[in-house]
Amino acid sequence: MKPLKSSQVDLAIVGGGINGAGLALLAAKAGLSVALFEKDDFASGTSSKSTKLIHGGIRYLEQYRFSLVFESLHERQKLLKLAPHLIHPISILLPCYKTDRRPPWMLKIGLWLYDILAGSSNIARHRWYSAEETKIIAPTLKTDGLKGCGLYYDAQVNDARLVLENILAAEEAGADCLNYCCVNQIDREEGFVRVFFQESRTKENGVLQAKCLVNAAGPWANQITKLISENALSLIRPTRGSHIVMPEVLSQHAVLIMTPKDNRIIFIVPCGVSVWSAQRTWTIRTTRTRWRLPRKRSNTSSGKLPGSSPVPFGTETRSYRLFPGSVPWPGPAASKPLHFHGKTRSSRKGT
Repeated sequence: MKPLKSSQVDLAIVGGGINGAGLALLAAKAGLSVALFEKDDFASGTSSKSTKLIHGGIRYLEQYRFSLVFESLHERQKLLKLAPHLIHPISILLPCYKTDRRPPWMLKIGLWLYDILAGSSNIARHRWYSAEETKIIAPTLKTDGLKGCGLYYDAQVNDARLVLENILAAEEAGADCLNYCCVNQIDREEGFVRVFFQESRTKENGVLQAKCLVNAAGPWANQITKLISENALSLIRPTRGSHIVMPEVLSQHAVLIMTPKDNRIIFIVPCGVSVWSAQRTWTIRTTRTRWRLPRKRSNTSSGKLPGSSPVPFGTETRSYRLFPGSVPWPGPAASKPLHFHGKTRSSRKGT
């Protein structure tokens, strides 16, 4: 196990995903002493199993969450400037069919608002294509009932590498970032917390004293909360976004589809070259569903997708594999401060 620079730090972080890595970097640059613990490899959870998009959240416009979209679009621009080797613009098609709940005029207004909210941070202005024009630029889309298609721009990211670069930068700034170190006990004492951890491979144990503790364990946040207090309410409830990896379906653009039956959003985005076939592959990502989190992480899954619906492509394709990305969703205690009842008892449960 890599030795810690000090057994006492200002900030201890549990979780080596993008949130933990980003916070470690910011805190270390601010002059704080930082220690980060990840029970597996960095970015081994949600942060390597995302749809790999840096987007403004165009679907939130119909919920009137304009401030959220505005902030996300301007943060997107900052990331494009900070990491152009990891993040690049991507064009996305938004087809409209007769069976869709949203008519063309509504989609056009949404695309116009998306451009307006981006302001000077806009990648490029959107365009609207007629049904005939859509057949030319995207010949593999189904043409039955096609009324037109919008084209707008967001960004795509190498999510796992973005986490690793934050980890490396945090270490350069003085932080201790330990992977394969499982936090198995947390004691709250007057003015500080004591963090007990174990190196997964050597089974070597260690203890750290921190003035502040941040729970950045993502879908596993409830397990860390239980280490602090057995009476703590759940912070999150796990959800799953399923991803199907399949051969190339379009040569230039990603696709956003809104299913007519249940109003779900499906993204179809390029995801690089398959290690199995050496061919370009694409990922179909469905909307999140509630999910019971397994104790061990899984990189693949099988079986029927929950709430699956056909993808509107005119040609048949076969999938290479399917993998779930677990995502934390607010739980009963998400909007409340944590309350500790009486003297906190330590728990020896692993995470």
